Order: sequence, then C-alpha cells, then structure tokens
Amino acid sequence: MTPLEVLGQWYGAHRRGDLEAARAVLADDALFELPDRELRGFDAFVAWSAERRTSRPGFAMNVVETMPGEDHVAVLLAMSENGRAWRQIAIYTVRNDRIVSVWSSESPYPIGT
Repeated sequence: MTPLEVLGQWYGAHRRGDLEAARAVLADDALFELPDRELRGFDAFVAWSAERRTSRPGFAMNVVETMPGEDHVAVLLAMSENGRAWRQIAIYTVRNDRIVSVWSSESPYPIGT
C-alpha cells in the first residue's frame, strides 16, 4: 500500500467509527506530536480525541489537501471552532503499511489573514 492509501484507511475508519480498523493501520507505539502535547499509541490518541469532543463540542476539522511522498503524507487541514478558523499541517510517516508517527503544527493566524 502507498502511504496515501494507508492514510485513506485511517481517515475512513474514523469516519465510519470503526476503531478496530483505525487501530489496524497504526503502529502499536505510534507517536503523535500535536501542537499542545505528545501522545503515544492508539489508546492515548482515542482518549485524547474523546476528551476533545467533550470539552470542545464546537470543534471541526476538514482535510483540504493531501500531499503524498514516498514514506510520508502531508495533510493540510482546515480547523474551526465557534466561528474561529485556522490551518494545521500534519505529516504522517508510514512504514510497512502502518502509520508510525504524526507531527502537526498550527498557524496562529485565522484563515484569510
């Protein structure tokens, strides 16, 4: 599988709410380097996602563009929450058909400035 296909499985599994399919494409010790914290592994990611849904009900994220590479996929995301909109870039590293790391950074500036 290409990194873009692996990423498609990751996002597709989350859209369907199929956590086992999402777990299957994530390395056991995958590292998530997020703008405000580091997480290691699927269970930590799922717990953080659930906390975010509860504490930030107005939060939304949409994929704007994917930029595939040989072992990586960069994803441009449009983020929004309660009328505020901003961008995030996430770089997914894929090895042996599994996501091994995700690094992301956010722009502090609203979209359109």
